Amino acid sequence: MIGISAWTWTTSWIVMTIALMVGSIVFLARAFKPTLKTFGTTEFNKGTFIAKLRKSTIIYIFLLLIMLWLMVAKPILW
Repeated sequence: MIGISAWTWTTSWIVMTIALMVGSIVFLARAFKPTLKTFGTTEFNKGTFIAKLRKSTIIYIFLLLIMLWLMVAKPILW
């Protein structure tokens, strides 16, 4: 889109979208991996496991919705 349009890499909504993408990848690794590693071990607690996964999933979906809003609304933040 940047190559065929007038948008540049320094446009605020593009910078914010890329920053959120990188942040969501880091969040994905830090939130889900430790939780999923406890599955099937002696430390496994079903209630805690489900609560952590639910909370992480909601936060991740919220991050994706913010990225979607940035790409659709294209707000000029600076």
